[in-house]
Amino acid sequence: MNKAEMTVRLTNSCLEYLCRDHHDPETPIDEITEEIMCGSYRLHTYSRSMWLLLVEQCLNLNSTGSMSSEFLEGLEGFASHRSVAELEGEGTSPRPINQHFDKLKDQLPSVHNLLVRAAEFRRRCDSSGFQITNGEKFLHLN
Repeated sequence: MNKAEMTVRLTNSCLEYLCRDHHDPETPIDEITEEIMCGSYRLHTYSRSMWLLLVEQCLNLNSTGSMSSEFLEGLEGFASHRSVAELEGEGTSPRPINQHFDKLKDQLPSVHNLLVRAAEFRRRCDSSGFQITNGEKFLHLN
């Protein structure tokens, strides 16, 4: 198995995990507690923090220009699950952080929109004054 294939599999595992029922925002608190006790959230931190970076790696590692159907299906499912399609057409999208996102613009517009928005959100968070210090959150407005 090569690096690109392993990255696609890891990426799809994160995307599938984030689409599972226990991540539904409408899940009642008692069910969340039960899911925590059963270990359903054990991959949450990793998946939440790594999915976009893994997608970027998959796109960067793709030297042939044709992406695997497994990867594209995983992205489509994630974008569909997150209801990004309803956001399309709202205003203008910022320039993608990763130029490889453009590979998906025509083929999977809802996925492209999701990636652009997620990358822009990450960029804003990284450049803001937001910090977590000693367990407290601080927001420094510029």
